Amino acid sequence: MKKKILIGLLTIVMCFILTGCGEQKTKLSNSIMNIDGIYLNDEYTSDDGLKQVVLFYTITSQEENLEISSSHFSLKINENKYTAVDNAETPNLTEYYYSNIIEKVYVGNSLKVAAIYEVPDGDLVSGKEITLTDFDGYAEDILMHTDDIKKMDNLTSISLDVDKEYATKRQEEENEKLTDPDEATTSKVKNDINGYYFEIPAYIGKTYVKYELEFIEPDKFTVTSTVSGNKISNGGTYRVTKGYIVLRYDTSDKELYTPYRYEDGEIVIDSPFYSNGADKIF
Repeated sequence: MKKKILIGLLTIVMCFILTGCGEQKTKLSNSIMNIDGIYLNDEYTSDDGLKQVVLFYTITSQEENLEISSSHFSLKINENKYTAVDNAETPNLTEYYYSNIIEKVYVGNSLKVAAIYEVPDGDLVSGKEITLTDFDGYAEDILMHTDDIKKMDNLTSISLDVDKEYATKRQEEENEKLTDPDEATTSKVKNDINGYYFEIPAYIGKTYVKYELEFIEPDKFTVTSTVSGNKISNGGTYRVTKGYIVLRYDTSDKELYTPYRYEDGEIVIDSPFYSNGADKIF
């Protein structure tokens, strides 16, 4: 009887050593990469019913210069692979880099990066393995599980969890930008934009779109988009805060926040975004 038990125990041990029986342990770092957090944004569901997974990580260059962007890695859950999403809601309260433009990470430096993926509920159930794939091997040996995903109410709560000190400071700054300015500032901004239009280039997926944002006295605006030579126009009213020109279409209750600033005495308009953080969408 003892001999049979020992053989059985030996078989179990060898199974784990040689074949990796059972679930492998989560590994969140290697010499290049550290996973800072992986989250489910419970507020978001795509038109296709997909959920939003937000990944935060830090890349550190030890021996050679590296290149990275938010779309560098694909997220693989068991055998299903998901590429990073363009023009998604952005974790804009953190100091994590979020862009599809490649950024250099030079030797001895680090860069915090955020990436967003859309995943069906069926691949978010408990017990599945999560790996990251790329052509450079930055994520070698990195292993997560769906049970490691932290469910949060929205992007703001995610930002405060992964990057609390910075997010709190940014939230205070944003709240200040949303307050009403004095009458002199409001008049100056309106005077500098009414009767003018501003060209704002953008990409919707891989399609290049040119927007013309025109302001009309006393508080009207018109947006004209040009796609493949075809023009589409829409408009509404605007109001001025300390940091934004807030646009509201006549056909929608949603507000678009258009950042503005002054450089060398000239007003500069940046791309608008929705109040829920959606990136640069009219």
